[in-house]
Amino acid sequence: MMIFLDTDAIIAILRGTPAMGAFLAAHKTEIFAIPMPALFEIYYGFYYPPVSKEFRDNTQFLQRLLREQQRLLQLLTDIQIFELSLDAIKKAAEISARLDAMGTPVGKFDILIAGTLLAAGYDTIVTNNVGHYEKVPEIKVLPISTKIIL
Repeated sequence: MMIFLDTDAIIAILRGTPAMGAFLAAHKTEIFAIPMPALFEIYYGFYYPPVSKEFRDNTQFLQRLLREQQRLLQLLTDIQIFELSLDAIKKAAEISARLDAMGTPVGKFDILIAGTLLAAGYDTIVTNNVGHYEKVPEIKVLPISTKIIL
């Protein structure tokens, strides 16, 4: 089975959180994948703090981000990445329009992630954003048992 990693699941891997470690150990025979929109969110999280007034003087935090960026580079050599294809865009737009019309909108990056995995023919994601992805009935959500603190 292919399991896609949502942004917070990737962060949990990079930070070595026990809950994510336990999840990976319990699913060691599975194949994991990263959708391109999740990588955008991760890289934004690396690039924003050094230029923001709130974080740019927090040397300890910025050093942690550099270590996490190095861990991400290693992870990317060992995991499949799914591009944001035209089919993924169309699927995401279809889902977003449906949810918006029902009055239950979901963040656009989560919708792009959902569209990416569904367009590729998969349906399973590991995340703490259970409420977002549960609105998409085609997706099977595997929750991480602990929230990630940024």
